[in-house]
Amino acid sequence: MDVSASVTGDTQRVFELENRDTIRQYLDTYFDKSDIADSVFLHRATTIAEWSQGKLEKTLLKAICASAIRLAPTYHLESSPAHNWMKQVQHGLVNHMGDMSVPKLQALMLVIKFLFSMRFTGDVWVLLSIASRVAFTKRLNYERPAIDPVKQECLRRLMWSIYVVDKIFSGGIEDLTVCPTQRMHIRLPSSHHNFQLGSRSKAPFLRSKNESDTDLNVLAYLMRLYDIRDRVLR
Repeated sequence: MDVSASVTGDTQRVFELENRDTIRQYLDTYFDKSDIADSVFLHRATTIAEWSQGKLEKTLLKAICASAIRLAPTYHLESSPAHNWMKQVQHGLVNHMGDMSVPKLQALMLVIKFLFSMRFTGDVWVLLSIASRVAFTKRLNYERPAIDPVKQECLRRLMWSIYVVDKIFSGGIEDLTVCPTQRMHIRLPSSHHNFQLGSRSKAPFLRSKNESDTDLNVLAYLMRLYDIRDRVLR
């Protein structure tokens, strides 16, 4: 879906005016255009339902919309409000560091991915360290079998998203690692299909030797490749 028509001077007021049609277009674009390798940690139906009910965290909503604009084929940095929106999200999160809920952590990871896609800056290093610390504090690196499968997979994918960015940034240098592999006590991401269906994960763990695992999908293999790459670089 082309969102270029919506990216005008009026988009700066999208959130203030609560232009629901435009925001829904951004949400659809984000989920339609995101690459499977991005380890999308937001569940489409749940996210849209929360937004429709007015329950979606505002900073997360703005981060999703900015990400959607960047994914549009007609994206141009100079004329797009995406960068300003992400900067607003970044400043809002950094200024309220003591109130970092899971939705805000999700927004922070979208900020990190957005900034990294444009250029590598010192901000990205610091923000990733914050994201990792918050995730470990919330013990997202451990399985939570008692909670809803969709929520559990969202948390699982959020942790793997931090892991991937860390492995790219650290380049095999142990002193630069903020998300150690040996602390990842969660299953690999389930397939996109099973995630969207809300099925309970049957994915293996990172270094599982069990050949009978039923959900060793493309994204799960990618996580293992990052682990292998990290060990080779060391």
